[in-house]
Parts: sequence; C-alpha cells; structure tokens
Amino acid sequence: MVAASGSGLDHAVQERVATGDYVSALQVIGAAGGLGASRAALLRASVAQALFAHDWDGAALQVAAAAWAGAPEAERVGSAGLVAGFAAWRLGRPALALDWFDHAASAPVASAGVRAAGAFWAARACLRLHDLGGYHARLRQAATEEDTFHGLIARRLLGLRIGPPRLPVPTLRPIGGFLVNPALVYGLARTESNFDPTAVSPAGARGLMQIMPVTARAVSGDAQLDAAALHDPGLNLGLGQRVLLSLAARPGVRGDLLRLLAGYNAGWASAAGWASGVRDGGDPLLFIEAIPLPETRGFVQRTLTHTWLYAARLGLHPLGLDDLAAGRWPRLALARASYFSIPPRAANWNVLASLPHPAHRQQFARSGP
Repeated sequence: MVAASGSGLDHAVQERVATGDYVSALQVIGAAGGLGASRAALLRASVAQALFAHDWDGAALQVAAAAWAGAPEAERVGSAGLVAGFAAWRLGRPALALDWFDHAASAPVASAGVRAAGAFWAARACLRLHDLGGYHARLRQAATEEDTFHGLIARRLLGLRIGPPRLPVPTLRPIGGFLVNPALVYGLARTESNFDPTAVSPAGARGLMQIMPVTARAVSGDAQLDAAALHDPGLNLGLGQRVLLSLAARPGVRGDLLRLLAGYNAGWASAAGWASGVRDGGDPLLFIEAIPLPETRGFVQRTLTHTWLYAARLGLHPLGLDDLAAGRWPRLALARASYFSIPPRAANWNVLASLPHPAHRQQFARSGP
C-alpha cells in the first residue's frame, strides 16, 4: 500500500501514468490508505487528463465521470468535470460536454482557473448547440474570474476591459532593446522566475527567463559565455528573446506562438515529438488542453495570462488574445519601434539584422503587431 501522505502517492501515480499504465495508476489510488475523497478524485482526474491527452477519449470520460461521482457532493472536484467535458467534446457529444463543463464551473472543489475554464468551454458548447442565450450567460460567468486564462478570453469576447491588473510596472530592459512584444518578455520572466535574477532551476537554467548555459552560448555565438553572466537581467532578457526567435524559426513552429511556448518550456526536442500528434481538430484552444505534459500545458496558459495582464498594464497589444478569442492560431511578431517609446537610436535599429536565422527574416517581417 502506498501512503496517502506526502508526495509518495503523487509520484507513484505519475510514474505509472508516464509509462501508460493507467490501470495500475488507478489501482494505486484505490489502494491508498487514509485518502480523502477530494484528493482521490483529483488524482483520478489527473489520470483521466492523461488518457485524454493520449487520445483515449472514451476511457478519459469514464474515469473522469467516476472521479466526479465517487466523491460526496460537497467534495466534488472541478478538474474531473472539466476532463469529462473535453473528452465528450472531442467525441462529438456537445450536449454531454455542456453538462460536464457546467459541473466544472460550479464544483465545490475548484480553483478560479478551473471554474473559468468550465464556464468558458460551456459557452463554446452552447454555441455549438446554437444556444446564444446560454453562450452569453456562461461567457459572463467565466469573465468574473478576470485574472485567469479563460476569464481573460471571455472578457475579450464580451468587450469588457482587462485590468487594471495588480502588477508593478516592470522597469527591466533587455540589452539591445525589445525584439518581440515586451509584454511577452515580461510574461515569460514572471512565469519562469517570478522576476528573480538569481534563480537557478534543478536542471541548471538560470536567471529571469531560465536559460540553459549551453543554449545561451548557442544563440549568442559566444562559446565562452560564463553561466554566471545569465544572472545579469539585461543580458538574460536579451538572450531570452533570441531563444524565442530561434525556436520560432524552426520548421515545426514557423512562428506559431503556442508551439513556441511549449518548446520553450519542454525543449523543442521533446515538444517536436508530440506537438504534431495532438488531435485538436484545428482548434488552438483544444490544442492547449490536449498538451500531454501537465507542466507544459500549465506553462502555456500561465505565460499567456501574464502576457495579457502586462499588456493591459502597459497599454500594449495583448499578443495572441484576439486570435484565440476568434479561434485563430496566434503567431509571434517582431517588436515595433513604438513599444515603450524606445529612444530614437534604438528605434532606428534594424531588429531584423539580429535574427538568428536570416533565412526566415521575411516570414517574421510579415507578422502582425
């Protein structure tokens, strides 16, 4: 028996899920002693999410529904309803998906993000069912969670103001100026390090944008670059932008902001192995929900959320928000001279000259704001 306390049970479940042994993962949860109903439901929902991400929609629906029903009414968890809704959605059952998304939106055990996701996806299900009244009502419900990923998209669709976010105005600037929307740079720094220039990950990534020394040397062209230099905020932000542009130029990304962020978090060698196989039906929002790595899925949503909040705080274009609200795939764009009222000398600087992949300059030059 695996103890319910500590991280031992979580690790045991994750280990089995990672190898595709979902039955064993569920058995471990069932055999755990002293496990509360809501925690058991959360763990079962995580197994259901993995099943969904690996295209086992029928099994995901079954496991998520059991996770929901297996807890007392006061301890039912929103994530179980959410995964059941996603599975039903991809199975082509929008009415059933609507029921589950509504459950998620009103679950007694749910974060603001899960409640907003439930209400937002319930709105999408209503739209598919031609229920415009239900669509607007659920969008308004999602919009009340105004600092969440789905809440911000809902607010955009309703024409509601975003902010003013409770964020300090960043004063950090990358060496060489901004190559991409500054809000994206700040959003990544917030997600990666919470603006701690001394941060070092267990893997050795360093500084504000958590850059690996080997990556920094590659994008800078300086084979002797000292890892300690990555703790300099200006240098770190400057190199972080080069990493973004390098990733964006890869054939499997080609400026796609979602795959770019997934690759930034997971490493492109990892992301390239699964990104093309995500069954999203051409829907960028479903792509995000079906990312098979929980950390990367959360990273993409948090980074975009932070990006949009910083954009609102600084009066900048919210990169990707209008695209996702309209069901389009968002793309990376180069910075414009107007960002932050960049001094004249920097504003006249040809940012295209600094792109690490000259063959792709034309592609990015045509990107939107």
